[in-house]
Amino acid sequence: MRYISAFLLFLSLFIAGQFSAFCQVQADTLIGTIYDETDQRPVSQARITISFPGNSDVEQIILTSNSEGSFTAAIPKIRPFTITVRHPEYLFKTIEYSLGEELNRTIMIELESALKEVQLEGRVLSVRDDEPIGMAEVRLQSIDGETVETDLIDKSGGDGRFQLNTTLNLNHSNRLVFSVNHPDYVSINTSTIYRPDTVFVLRAQAESNYIRLGGNVIDKTNGNPIEFATVQVLPASPNATLERSIGTATDLDGSFEFTFRFSVPFRLRFSHISYQTKELTITDPTYRRIKVELLPESVEGEEIYVISEIVSEDELKNTGTIDKISNLEIREIASMSAFDLVSTMREVDVSTQSINLQSISTRGFNSTANPRFLQLTDGIDNQAPGLGFPLGNLMGPSDLDIASMELLIGPSTTQYGSSAMSGVLLTHSKDPFVSQGFSFNAQVGTHDFKLGGADAWGVEGEGIYDFGLRYAQAVGEKFAFKITGTMITGTDWSANNYENLRSDKKWTENLLRDPGYNGVNLYGDESFSLLPVGFEIEEGFVPVSRTGYREEDLVDYDIATRKVGASLHYKFNEQSRVSVQGRYGYTNTLYTGDSRVRLEDFEMYQVHSELNLHNFMIRGYATTQYSGNSYNVNILANELISYAKNDINWFRDFELVYQNGRPIFGIPKGSVEAARDYADSGSTLLSGSEAVSRLEPGTPEYKEQLHRLKNITGFSEGAGIVDNSILYHTDVSNRFEDVLEGLDVTAGSSIRYYDLESKGTIFPDTTGNDITNYEYGLFLQFEKSFLDDNLNSIAAVRYDKNENFDYKLSQEVGFNYNLREKHYFRFSFQNGFRYPTVREQFINSNLGKARLLGGLSQINGNYELPLNAFTVQSVEDFNRAVSLDLRPLSGGYNREQAELNHLNILEQGILSEDGLPTIEPEITNSLELGYRQLINERLYVDLNYFVSLYDGFIGIKRFVKPRTSPVTDLFAAAGQINRVSENERYYVYSNSEGRVTAQGVSFDIQYTSGNFMSSLNGTWTQLTKETSDPIIPGYNTPPLKINFEWGARDLVTNGGFKMTFRARNGYDWQSSFLDGRVPAYGHFDFQFNIRFPAIQSRLKTGITNLGVTPYYDTFGGPAIGSILFTTFTFSPGGN
Repeated sequence: MRYISAFLLFLSLFIAGQFSAFCQVQADTLIGTIYDETDQRPVSQARITISFPGNSDVEQIILTSNSEGSFTAAIPKIRPFTITVRHPEYLFKTIEYSLGEELNRTIMIELESALKEVQLEGRVLSVRDDEPIGMAEVRLQSIDGETVETDLIDKSGGDGRFQLNTTLNLNHSNRLVFSVNHPDYVSINTSTIYRPDTVFVLRAQAESNYIRLGGNVIDKTNGNPIEFATVQVLPASPNATLERSIGTATDLDGSFEFTFRFSVPFRLRFSHISYQTKELTITDPTYRRIKVELLPESVEGEEIYVISEIVSEDELKNTGTIDKISNLEIREIASMSAFDLVSTMREVDVSTQSINLQSISTRGFNSTANPRFLQLTDGIDNQAPGLGFPLGNLMGPSDLDIASMELLIGPSTTQYGSSAMSGVLLTHSKDPFVSQGFSFNAQVGTHDFKLGGADAWGVEGEGIYDFGLRYAQAVGEKFAFKITGTMITGTDWSANNYENLRSDKKWTENLLRDPGYNGVNLYGDESFSLLPVGFEIEEGFVPVSRTGYREEDLVDYDIATRKVGASLHYKFNEQSRVSVQGRYGYTNTLYTGDSRVRLEDFEMYQVHSELNLHNFMIRGYATTQYSGNSYNVNILANELISYAKNDINWFRDFELVYQNGRPIFGIPKGSVEAARDYADSGSTLLSGSEAVSRLEPGTPEYKEQLHRLKNITGFSEGAGIVDNSILYHTDVSNRFEDVLEGLDVTAGSSIRYYDLESKGTIFPDTTGNDITNYEYGLFLQFEKSFLDDNLNSIAAVRYDKNENFDYKLSQEVGFNYNLREKHYFRFSFQNGFRYPTVREQFINSNLGKARLLGGLSQINGNYELPLNAFTVQSVEDFNRAVSLDLRPLSGGYNREQAELNHLNILEQGILSEDGLPTIEPEITNSLELGYRQLINERLYVDLNYFVSLYDGFIGIKRFVKPRTSPVTDLFAAAGQINRVSENERYYVYSNSEGRVTAQGVSFDIQYTSGNFMSSLNGTWTQLTKETSDPIIPGYNTPPLKINFEWGARDLVTNGGFKMTFRARNGYDWQSSFLDGRVPAYGHFDFQFNIRFPAIQSRLKTGITNLGVTPYYDTFGGPAIGSILFTTFTFSPGGN
């Protein structure tokens, strides 16, 4: 392929050279000068285009005049041709040379200035009867959006006429905005386009009429009154705006009545955050009552974005896959948290680490940290800067303050940067100018319950309590503020999976029968040694593990979350504003990362400021975290075990007592139970060594050491962690509309800076070794419509640079074609990338069973793994082959002979000298095809196919490093790989050597009928990779996901319900914490709600995971049970 490309390049250069030589021979030399026709001065920087109409094989010649106004060109002897001259300050001019016309070799071109003194003439007329209005003050406010600095004011005469003199550039569109003021008329602003010899007509509305209006606003679907709907008076002309607002709001029974001074005709606009806006034109000034019916937003979905609901025209035309959630859907969710609603969207996976901590991802590669998925709240990245997990509902807005949520499915790196490789969740909080007033909610739930208890509900179980409030108020038309708060307390779900992780379950999973028992949520038993304590096999070697501790004995399952937010907003006009806000979050919970981590007294601070000026935006924020008294649960278990007896003594005692017993103390030989009891005791067979008995949970000694160890940081002894890292981020963007014949361009940039601080507990940032990292990016996005707006297109390019890696470019192109009415086909392609996160670059953390290392060579290079370590896969293959040889029918080999027979397996698994290069960015090429159809106002269908190809996929490579280097003594190294005291295990972030491919199909169907609504969506997905690649892909997503919702907003008067069903296939889970199988599950959530319009409130009660046993969606995570809950919400007007 390279040779063909080189030949084609040579051929094109040869042809170009020959044509150039031909043109040099067969050409005239054209010399020209460009002058200003007024003063004959030369015009520099004019653009000259020489074209050859009818000769498509001849390229245009493009020149620029020099400082003397001159230019020179070689013109082929081809006729006709044209010379077109353009300059921003002059009108363009075209000269044509026709067939047979001789070329004047020196030409003079005079340009006429585009800047013209013009007289703007017009009349001010009454809207009602077209009568002239005299003594009206007419002011020219702006030209093409630019404010006119000088006062251009005139008073209309008795015939309504006015004149204004100004200078216009005739190359521009010249959109003029006039203001008209008169004491007896409504002050208006009106815009129009300048045309020569045009008389502008500005119409004003008299204020001479006192008008009284009243009526009722009701829900069209059920006839219920709509409280706190806005009623706004507007001029009849859509081009006119009022300098002061006139309007009112409906009361609790949906009625309104007010008196104002205006003239007919005029418009009335009725709006509400949960309903579609409606306008009426009023032509009669006499009093009357009006009945107005509004449709809920969810019926036709202008507010919701899920492009998985009945959608708007703009959403149908989108080139990507977008799903949206409205505030109304959040209020109707059949659970206690809005984040549960996200899990019902197609292609979404959720990792539950605690009852108050979940992480979200799309398109596979689900994880608790989720580096390929971005969560933004009002544009702010919701991730803990150091630990790297998304804060989500720990730091985001309360359910009361969420206006909507947008899910962008698939790569979005060109706009949002490298963290958005698989998708983005955008959460928008409510605008305090729009949603004002006080709101409050209280939620009470019970889980792990048993019916028939003694409490008020007749249920015994663990409780959870959630209280939230919101207060927002506009002070005048320019200033507004908002305060929010949330407090959650209760008891967490338990991680109590005690399944044996050993792959060879030869015996039962009972601890006393299986010496190598390794429970999922049992910690301290991960490491093992192969000891000759086998059953039924002479000289059998089996894994023996230490006696671990259950998670429930290591952590406090009490949870707490406290969130406070405040913001100030100033509005210059409807399109320009500035805001400053701060958020604080506090939590006690459990996080599943590389280990189970108890977040205790964990705090987060965010400060954010943003300026929006029409199409320009600049945003800056900082996120600071404090780990408080958090600790690593796995390390805590290991420290408790080591406190009693170190590994060398424990495994020695176990082996010797099993083989020989202690007859003098009545301890028989050959008993696993007796050997374990002795090894766990305060005795040891090694003279001179000290030991204490294994600490039993609940005893004073256990509690004392538990408290001491979890408050010691550094992992040299204790389990405490420190992570006080900070993230700084700035975004800037500007949208340029109609740059060239409908072309819209958005330009933007971002920069972020990490300042990591873990005091050596997570990163190697010990004294004098500060770790920081910066990254910046620039992007351009182009949007244009073709074929009478039936074809929408988007193209984007982004440049990014990380401090530790070379620059990267990502590109995107997308199309959406309207085949016929409401039938849309879409196509998109993106070449993206992902820089390794700071965690994947710098981490150096003890997991207990292994050490997790970042992919930078300066992090993992100190551990000398190349040539000294085996891949874990080769060790497992070696052990499997040795075990087969130890079977009685396999030839009677002893352990030493069996190991010698299979040393070649280990030899092939030695990490080569160049087998662990420094980590590099991950590259993806993603293709997406989709089809949308809005069949009618009630039924919507969306189909989607995607395929993503990953090169340099970032995952984890696993190694075992024996005490003896295998290149020095392979046989000695083979004997050490299965003894915990003679080897070390390492997990290293690295890139795949082969290509990883993910593909999938999803669908979304929405249907409404009267008060009832239903939806069905599903996703099928698949991962393939080269089987020889040792990388751990961690796809962690079910091959098939189905979600179904059904409900009615008014099953009875002011009463509705909603039911949700989720089903997931079983799937394999791979992570640095644990590998295992997540079983299939399916469950129902249900809620019934009653609204109380008189007190502006609603009561909702329901149950999650109805009638199904607890399940888990991450291997090693908590068992998710049912929650019986009741929610009371006071929310005037839904604000």
